[in-house]
Amino acid sequence: MLDVLFPRLCAGCSEPLQRNEYRLCLSCFVKLPLSDFKKGAANPVERLFHGRVLLESASAFMVFKKAGLAQHLMHQLKYKGDEELGVELGRYFGNSIKRQSYSALPEALTCVPLHAEKQKQRGFNQSAAIAKGMSEILGIPFREDLLKRSTLTSTQTRKKRYERWENMQTGFEAGNCSEFKHIGIVDDVITTGATLEACVSVLKSGGILQISVFALCISIK
Repeated sequence: MLDVLFPRLCAGCSEPLQRNEYRLCLSCFVKLPLSDFKKGAANPVERLFHGRVLLESASAFMVFKKAGLAQHLMHQLKYKGDEELGVELGRYFGNSIKRQSYSALPEALTCVPLHAEKQKQRGFNQSAAIAKGMSEILGIPFREDLLKRSTLTSTQTRKKRYERWENMQTGFEAGNCSEFKHIGIVDDVITTGATLEACVSVLKSGGILQISVFALCISIK
């Protein structure tokens, strides 16, 4: 009766889910555009930040393409308020990281923060939802207080690369992070990397020597 009145639908294709499926049907799960990036010079995420900030590691779970499955899922997460989907995708990402056997995982995870006004409008921080799912799988504590949004910046969507970088330069502050030596920053989508670069720079100035970045998606043109 519950399935009839309140059908559980796949976040990817809107088809009814089977009893053993959660948030994504098996068909959509196998179609996820996984990046399969490995640590090293060929990793596009690491290459994006090369010469900008020094990172312990950098990775992305999926490749974001216009009108693709990853874009559809991100739209559900960010604009349809599907926080549970973000947590589940974070679990997928966490399992992917475990399979790659990273040599040095962070001591704590944090996320790219939203300004309080924007978070109130949206209801939750999508990057925090992803980080919570990763934290659950990896057994690493999630601390949302390690980074703070100090100013309400304008949207990055239609800005060019330099404009994105300039827009982010005064947007963040480090929180109480001195107890950690290695912190991982979680974001939803990397485009130019300007937001994560600003976050890394702030934590570096706060004395954190080792920083890794984890994005659910990376946009590759």
